[in-house]
Formats: sequence, C-alpha cells, structure tokens
Amino acid sequence: MSALLRRILVAVSLLVALAFCQDACTPVRDSCAFYPCLDAIYKCGADGYPLGYGNKYCTAFQASRSEFSPKGQQWISDVMFCLQTALEPFASSATVDCEQLSDSAFGSHAKCYVDTGFCALLPSDWLKVVEIVGLKTLLEKETILAELETAGRCLEALVFFQNLI
Repeated sequence: MSALLRRILVAVSLLVALAFCQDACTPVRDSCAFYPCLDAIYKCGADGYPLGYGNKYCTAFQASRSEFSPKGQQWISDVMFCLQTALEPFASSATVDCEQLSDSAFGSHAKCYVDTGFCALLPSDWLKVVEIVGLKTLLEKETILAELETAGRCLEALVFFQNLI
C-alpha cells in the first residue's frame, strides 16, 4: 500500500473519529475510529499505541481485507472489534499513562487473536498477516511476546482437539 493511501486512510479515520467520539470513545465494528478517539484522550502521539500501532494496523488490515479468504475477512472484523473492546475501559478518561495503555493493549493481542479464530485461518491468511505487520514489527519485544502467547494458545487448542479424536 502506498504511503499516500495510508495517509488518506489515517485522515479519514481521524474525521470519522471526530464524528463518533463526541462524548466517549466506543468501538464500532469494522471501524478504526476508536483509536484516534482514544489518542485524543491520552495524547500519546504518532508513536503511541493508539495511533502508531492500533490505528496504523487497523487501517492496513481494512485496506487489505479483500486479499484474505472469506474466513480471514471475518477474522479481521472480529479481531479489530475485540482489540478495541479490550481497550474500551480506558476510553472514558486517561486513567493510566501511555506506556501502561500500550502494555494493556499488547496484553490483549494473543487472547483476541486466538478467541477470534486466528489458529484456524488458512496459511495464506497467516502469511498475509505477516506481510501487513512486517518483519521489523514482528521482531519488536512487545510483538514477540504476543506472538509466543498466540502460538502457545494455538498449540493448546490443537492438543485439546487432537485428544477429542
């Protein structure tokens, strides 16, 4: 995706956020408006979790949705909503600092990924996730921890289902 398209998506997300967050930030399925709204409360800036990670990847996955299988497209919708809902308790006021908000957000990733069906996606969808997120991000500390937890949860589910057979 071009840098210009990404900038346009961020601008549109910010405009939608202004429309949706007059009184409070509330996750809306298939929308990324929650993240700019959350950043308006916390003021973490372009490198903070709400804009630098949440909104960035939310808009990237939205823009690439058609490149996923139907199951992958449903997973994108479900995981976006789950990740935003996990942060909703922080959306009424700045109750923690930006670092704690980021820690809480990353702490929700594995559960949201697994609970919304990541483990059952097609390998082509997994590869698309890797392509969107990028190797640099996948090798960052917070991301590695979420990846390991996700892999562990997927393995637990596989072992559980193997024992049922």
